[in-house]
Amino acid sequence: MTPAGAGFAAIRTAKALDGKADVTIVSPGDRFVYLPLIHEMVSERQLPRDVTKPLREICPNATHIHDSAVAVEGNQLILKSGDRLPFDKLVVAIGAEPNDFGLPGVREHTFSFYSVKDALLANAALKTAAVEVAGRPIQVAIIGASFTGIEVAGEAAELLKRLDFRYNINLLDAGDRIFPHQDDAFRDGVHAGMDRLDLKLRQDVRITGVEAGKVLVGDETVQADVIFWCAGAKPRRIDGVLHPSFTWGEQSPSYPRCSWGFETPLGG
Repeated sequence: MTPAGAGFAAIRTAKALDGKADVTIVSPGDRFVYLPLIHEMVSERQLPRDVTKPLREICPNATHIHDSAVAVEGNQLILKSGDRLPFDKLVVAIGAEPNDFGLPGVREHTFSFYSVKDALLANAALKTAAVEVAGRPIQVAIIGASFTGIEVAGEAAELLKRLDFRYNINLLDAGDRIFPHQDDAFRDGVHAGMDRLDLKLRQDVRITGVEAGKVLVGDETVQADVIFWCAGAKPRRIDGVLHPSFTWGEQSPSYPRCSWGFETPLGG
């Protein structure tokens, strides 16, 4: 049995099959990453060691190959290194990646949140920009008021407040209300947290592109020193594997809490 990936699904599969099958885990890294907490690395309340754990400690009886799966041919998994790994059963659990919906400039000029590296880069970008623009508030734009977008906004505000930098953080969202699948009490809690941290929310906006230092909203330009893309995700792909055709604009994981200022009905 070969799980491709090292996230929740892959690790759960590997542990369930421990002692029942020969399991080989294929992952470019050697650690499991608890993604729901990587946003807290932006504010430095969590360090990389706090949100990761060695795969060999979690699945000590599995074989671990540090590589990336790129294609499937018959019963062989083709790896980025060029190696071929035969398998009897393959579990494709390689997770998601940002979906830029084809908008120009998103890949080149925004930060996303799908790894420890992403979170560390975001932290560094905020601190660097805040120093460079000394004398005025740092302008931060977050595209997408999803769970990810709200968490990133809050953690960025906490970091900048603690370092005594002035800031303007603007959340830009295409919807007419945040978290439409949640109840009013949940949304009221979110808005209260946003008010406490002085986060600004603009809704019903249509992003048409991103350039260096600016977000294009129709004929309007929103200036920003740092821009985060939290507006959607899509499944990562392996050639030769049938993938879902859907994409989604907002994920709804069961976060243990929205950690930056209010408890939520999701379990906090």
